[in-house]
Amino acid sequence: MGSQSFASAMAAQTHKRGGQRPHIADFYGSTHYNQKKKKWVAPICEQLHLLLEARQKEDEARCQEIDTLGLPITMPQEEMPIEVLGKKFYVKEYGVSLKSSSSKRSSGQSHEEVRVLKNEVETLKDVCKQQNDQVQTLKDLCQTQKETIQMQQEKINAYDEKFARFEAVMSAYMHGNPIGAGSNCQ
Repeated sequence: MGSQSFASAMAAQTHKRGGQRPHIADFYGSTHYNQKKKKWVAPICEQLHLLLEARQKEDEARCQEIDTLGLPITMPQEEMPIEVLGKKFYVKEYGVSLKSSSSKRSSGQSHEEVRVLKNEVETLKDVCKQQNDQVQTLKDLCQTQKETIQMQQEKINAYDEKFARFEAVMSAYMHGNPIGAGSNCQ
């Protein structure tokens, strides 16, 4: 591949194949194998290429099984470099832009997400405290109402006792028993 970008190398290979894009394993092999020197650009490249080819065969077998079941076939080639190579890279012609997760942008996004989540936690803590305060206020109000009801009940009981005595006096008076009759006071 030399200094040619992935996008232009993909475009060239797609053109050579009559408009059909090469499989990612084939593309990786063609961009990491030096035809002139007849060797891989790095020793690990051959191993990675073999892993990509093995994954390609697995995917093709899986697709054949799915096809026999009459299900739609999807083979996400853009996932292969992530799984096999252990990193993401840019393959424009596959319609995906995969950036390294360790990029500053991603790290910045993570820090921003953490900051937002911390703010949400603080907000939720404040809401929880407000709710706890409201619950305590309601408990205090209930206790005050309970005490008020108890005092009112005591007053009602006292009025009931006075009314019962008044009824007894009135009943005695109505039956001709003067108040204080039979008492030593005359």
